[in-house]
Amino acid sequence: NFNSVFQAEAHSITASAQKLLSWNTQNKNIIFYSDSQASIKSLQKTKLTSETIMKCNATLNELAGKNNQVSLNWIPGHSDFDGNEIADSLAKMGSHSDNQYNIIKIPHKTIISKLKNYYTEAHLNRWQINNLHYDCSYPISCLLKKCDYNLTKLSYIILQLPTKSLRILLKIITGHNNLNSHLYRMNMALEPSCEYCDLQNSGVDSFFCPDETAIHIIEDCPAFDILRIRYFEDFKIKLEDIINSNQPLPKTLNNLTRFFVKSDCFNKIPQFTEPISPRR
Repeated sequence: NFNSVFQAEAHSITASAQKLLSWNTQNKNIIFYSDSQASIKSLQKTKLTSETIMKCNATLNELAGKNNQVSLNWIPGHSDFDGNEIADSLAKMGSHSDNQYNIIKIPHKTIISKLKNYYTEAHLNRWQINNLHYDCSYPISCLLKKCDYNLTKLSYIILQLPTKSLRILLKIITGHNNLNSHLYRMNMALEPSCEYCDLQNSGVDSFFCPDETAIHIIEDCPAFDILRIRYFEDFKIKLEDIINSNQPLPKTLNNLTRFFVKSDCFNKIPQFTEPISPRR
C-alpha cells in the first residue's frame, strides 16, 4: 500500500502499548526497544505533526498514567537481538500476505503526491494523444523534454521570467498572437502566409508561402537571418535544438523573448481589427 516504513514502525510501538493497556498493566517498568531512530526522535519532539506519531504519543502517555515507568530505547537493526529479529520476520510475513489491512491512514502528503503524479501523467498523455495544433504542441514538447517531462520544474522556470518576457513566451508557446497564421484562423487576415518573407511579391503563389507563425519566425524566416545569427549564432535553427542545448533553459528562454522583442513582429498591426464577414 502507500504507507511508509516510518508509519509501520511507529504503529508497532502503539500496538504494543495498546496491548499492555488491554492487560491493565500497572506499576511496571516498561521498556520499548525499536530499531527506528526516526520514530523515537519524532516522539521526542515538542511539536508533533504526524497523526501516527500523535496517536503513539497519546497511547504511551496513557500507559504511563497507569503508574508505569515507560521508556524507549534504540537498538541497531539486524544485529541478532532476538525480539527484533522475530519482529522483522513477522513484518516480512505480513508484507507477503494476500490480506489487506487499513489500520494506518495514508499520509496527507502521500495522497497529494499521488494525485499530482496522476494528473501530471494524464496531462502529458493528453498532449501525446490529442491532435493539438503544431504551433502549440511543438514548443511545449521541446520544453517538457528539456525538463525531463517534469511539469513542476518547467512551471517554476517559466514563472521566474519577468512579466514582459513571460507574456512574449506565452505568445510563442500557444501560437495566440497577431501573426497571420493565428489571425487567419480568427478570420482577421486574408492569408496565413508570412508577410516578412515577401515571396508573394516575387511572384510565388501564396499556397507555397510558409505560414506566418512564431515557429517560422524563429527557425527560418529569411527576414530575420541577421537577428537569428546575433542571438543563436546561425541564420537557420531548430527550436528543439536550441531548447535542448547545453545552455541553461532560463537563459535560452530569455534569448527567445529578446529575439522577438527585437523582431517587433508581435507588435504588428493586424490587417483587420475585427473578423471579416462572411466567416470562412
